[in-house]
Amino acid sequence: GGAKAREQALLAVYFLARRGDADGTSTRAVTALLKENGINLAAPTPALLANTTRTPAMLSATKTGESKQARQVFQLTPAGEAYVRSRLEEVA
Repeated sequence: GGAKAREQALLAVYFLARRGDADGTSTRAVTALLKENGINLAAPTPALLANTTRTPAMLSATKTGESKQARQVFQLTPAGEAYVRSRLEEVA
């Protein structure tokens, strides 16, 4: 949980955006990508939402659909993209 889960969720959104999900990424897509890489995120939605409430916000969330089960779609903010890029440069 905590900061590590938040980072993993943020990185997943970044990679999915690079792969072509420019209009945003669902929790399900994030979970699937992390699972493919051997990471089992117990609570992906809170980890994603935590990135929307940081200052500056790393992700923005919009709901698609009108129902109670409306899907949330997450997108990187410019600050989020800059943050991920700086982290990737550190490990490169």
